[in-house]
Amino acid sequence: MRNIVAIFLFFTSSILVAQSVFDKFENHESVSYMSISPRLFQMMASMNIDNNDPEAQEFFELVNNINSFKLLRTDDRQISNEFIVWVDKQATSNNLEELMRVRDGGSKVNFYIKSAKDSERVEELMMLVSDAEIPDVDIDIKPQTVLLVIKGDIDLERISALTKKMDLPGSDDLKKLNDHENNK
Repeated sequence: MRNIVAIFLFFTSSILVAQSVFDKFENHESVSYMSISPRLFQMMASMNIDNNDPEAQEFFELVNNINSFKLLRTDDRQISNEFIVWVDKQATSNNLEELMRVRDGGSKVNFYIKSAKDSERVEELMMLVSDAEIPDVDIDIKPQTVLLVIKGDIDLERISALTKKMDLPGSDDLKKLNDHENNK
């Protein structure tokens, strides 16, 4: 009986640790946190919908398929490292496929997906953007790390347009990712 309890506690604790990065840093003063519920997306989409506007209709279809949208941003090096470790663990434990890795100057962007039933859509998109410190620069800009996780029935092209409209970090890289996928 003790063995069963020990095994249960081991798996439960590892699941809780793996899923808690957003909960852990939601109220941390060094972290910006954003979580958008599907209901808010639906409310945004239904405002001033012009049925004849294809862009508005496309936005409505996109947001109706999002189940979870969460974002964390920090310039704290220790917390950034925790984000990176969490992403590695999530990618491994959830069998996420690394779709693309971009290094542009001091910035690194990693995209991971969990594929859906067809190749045009994904169930989960995880993006990690991290900046490196630039030595010998006199300006006081700290490197930032951004973690974005979107779950639902996701069309990468539409997500790229949404993140661009929301002016989120990594939206240009997401556009490149979508272009890369379309050119396969």
